[in-house]
Amino acid sequence: MWFWAGWTKLRDLEGSVQAVRAFRVLPEAWVETVAYGVPALELGLALLLLFGLGGRLGAVVSAVVLTVFVAALVQAWGRGLSVDCGCFGGGGEVDAAETRYGQEIARDLGLLAVSLWLCFRRSAPPAASLPTHPPTGEPSA
Repeated sequence: MWFWAGWTKLRDLEGSVQAVRAFRVLPEAWVETVAYGVPALELGLALLLLFGLGGRLGAVVSAVVLTVFVAALVQAWGRGLSVDCGCFGGGGEVDAAETRYGQEIARDLGLLAVSLWLCFRRSAPPAASLPTHPPTGEPSA
C-alpha cells in the first residue's frame, strides 16, 4: 500500500501539491515541502516493511502517518470541505458528491489497526521460554 501510494504521488507531484493544499491546514509556505515529502516518506516506509529492515520502526511510523491522515480527513469532513484525499495520486478540491470520507477513514483505520498490531506483536518468543541447555537423555551426535 505504501509503495503504490508513494509511487502514484511521485508521478504527479502537482496533484500531490493540490491535494495537500485542499485540506487547508498548513501554511502555504509548507504545502510544497509536505507534498514532495509525503511520497518519499511513503516509499521509504514501503522499503522498511517490504524488506524487513525495520519492521517495528516501519510499523510505528506507519501508525503515526496514518493517524495524521485520518485526522486530516476528519477535519476536512467536519469543516464541510469537498476534498479528494489524493491518497493514491491526484487529489484536491472536488464536487461534494465525489467525496468518500467514510470509506477513506475506514480504510485508514483498518491500516492503522494493522500497524498497531505490528508495533506490539512479538517477533520472537520471549527469551525466558527458550531452552538454556540441551535436553537430557538424548544420544549425542
